[in-house]
Amino acid sequence: MSSTITLSPRRITRVLFILVVFLTLASLATQYSTYYLGYDWVFGMVPKFYLGKEANVPTWYQSSTIFLAAALLALIAAAKHRTQDLFAAHWKWLAIIFLLLSLDEAAAFHELTIQPLREAFHLSGIFYWAWVIPGFAFALIVFLFYIRFLVHLPPPTRWRFLIAGGLYLAGALGVESLEGRYAEQHGYENWTYSLMVQCEEFAEMSGILIFLDSLLRYLESHVGPITLSFSEPPQNPS
Repeated sequence: MSSTITLSPRRITRVLFILVVFLTLASLATQYSTYYLGYDWVFGMVPKFYLGKEANVPTWYQSSTIFLAAALLALIAAAKHRTQDLFAAHWKWLAIIFLLLSLDEAAAFHELTIQPLREAFHLSGIFYWAWVIPGFAFALIVFLFYIRFLVHLPPPTRWRFLIAGGLYLAGALGVESLEGRYAEQHGYENWTYSLMVQCEEFAEMSGILIFLDSLLRYLESHVGPITLSFSEPPQNPS
């Protein structure tokens, strides 16, 4: 007995897009409720849907989608390894990077570097959230290492990768740097800071969504239909 599940790339992208819009609107609603209506709890729902908090629904969504990207990259890496593709190792390491990003999104390990770096180098302004410094360095190293890989990708996939990466980094590092400067001067318990957070997280979620769509399209056109098969092991004759 066996069963087959066929995943439609466009349907997956459509569902994820709806979730991104829902989470963004839900987060905006929580902050409007906090700063304009005076309700900052609402049976615990406000912190559970605010994009600027950890260990809540948006965090779960973002960690899950980054993990999904890692899984799709691993599928591509396996297919490339079977055909002895020149860039099989690049796909594999990209899968590992996204697996670690998924873990960090859930556990926020990067935030552990903020206080030590800030105190050691007396950082302020756009480097107030000090983790952006190693973040910038890591992103640059990965980009330089993957230039040749990007050049050999089909043009549509290459441009989608670049747009997705640029959008994600614009939120994760660019807007986050501006948030740090603003938080240092005005604090982060205010409507303006929360709006900056919404922009940051929406850019990150949109970047991952575009990247997932790119991977699904690449799998569909260069690997084949995305099919998961489940089969029972053969029975030993008695």
